[in-house]
Amino acid sequence: MSLRRVALGTVCAQDRTSVRPGHGDDLPYLGLEGIESGTGQFVVGELSKTPEAPQANSFRFDERHVLYGKLRPYLNKVALPTAPGKCSTEIIPLLPAPQLDRRYLSYFLRAPATVQQIAERSSGARMPRADMDFVLSLPIGLPPLDEQRRIVDLLARAEGIVRLRREAQ
Repeated sequence: MSLRRVALGTVCAQDRTSVRPGHGDDLPYLGLEGIESGTGQFVVGELSKTPEAPQANSFRFDERHVLYGKLRPYLNKVALPTAPGKCSTEIIPLLPAPQLDRRYLSYFLRAPATVQQIAERSSGARMPRADMDFVLSLPIGLPPLDEQRRIVDLLARAEGIVRLRREAQ
């Protein structure tokens, strides 16, 4: 069986639903500092951190999205929200199509080879940003959903073992 490869943008879209300053006050705010580098975990307490007087637009997200940190993409900030919120515009909510498991997408985006490809194509010297057109052009292997979920399960188990070993040391 050969693995079908497609451009990421054919199975995933940017969802830049804007929240203007002073709106969406009931939604918790997430800044880029609220996502741990490389792990996909939220930094404890950061999701509920809301600026006193937001001065800029933010993006709305919910539990369907994958949050992708486009600023300094080498920091590898990709997370899976479990509730609705709003985020900095340096975080792009990605909405996977029905044939793409969002956890599978998050592992793809956090894979070292993917991070390296995106970082090499980033623009800006001091504050490099991912070129989202390039990100969405990347080829992703797209097995059937049940196979995607099996892969995610294996990767999650491996991550758990690595985490336990790190804690034990």
